Amino acid sequence: MDKTPSPERILSEPALRPLIPLLWLAWDDEGCTASERDELRRRMVNLPWLEAGAGAVVEGWLGGDEPPTPGAMTALRDATASVLAEADEESPAPDGPGSAALPAGVQELEERF
Repeated sequence: MDKTPSPERILSEPALRPLIPLLWLAWDDEGCTASERDELRRRMVNLPWLEAGAGAVVEGWLGGDEPPTPGAMTALRDATASVLAEADEESPAPDGPGSAALPAGVQELEERF
């Protein structure tokens, strides 16, 4: 039985919204190795602002050996595009579209990872 949380479960956790791009990238074909995914999982669940419920979702998404289904990856990819578009709208950078600051949670992980 697949224990990977559904994309809907990930999207239902507001605290995970800024982490969606990293959750998607972790399983993308050109994304992370298993050891990188494990390190990313460890750092995400230890974020001081991440509540236990959201941490459990991260554990489920990144903790397995099998990738999520293609449908789940498509849903998370679409959510990633939405999160990044929102970041562009909220913090337009002087260099134009696509160059906006990353959401706060992603910035913190980028600095720590």
